[in-house]
Amino acid sequence: MKKRIFQSDRRFQVWQYTVSHGQLLIRSTKEGGHETQVDVLFKNVRALNIPVTFDGLAIERDQSMGGDSFDVSGEKWAGTIIAGAVAWDETSAEHFEESRLLSLSQPPAARGRPEP
Repeated sequence: MKKRIFQSDRRFQVWQYTVSHGQLLIRSTKEGGHETQVDVLFKNVRALNIPVTFDGLAIERDQSMGGDSFDVSGEKWAGTIIAGAVAWDETSAEHFEESRLLSLSQPPAARGRPEP
């Protein structure tokens, strides 16, 4: 059974992949008259089959695969990401600012802030 969990008609691109943590960040910047930036983060990525730049993004969780398979698609493309989790965030951040999603996944000292 598939369940749609995210959908946007904006232009996205693969922004960052971190091998050591298996994290894939996909970003839609403020271009095209948008006032916000959208980040989508997949964690514990084990496989992916997506273009590097694409228009539109729909994410469906394929629960028949134990919840680790996400069918992703957009305008004139479709693919799959095998990952442990996905999260997204829409902010007013600027083009090259670090995603809050990545900041939340690191310990405070790794972000350059003192631990409480």
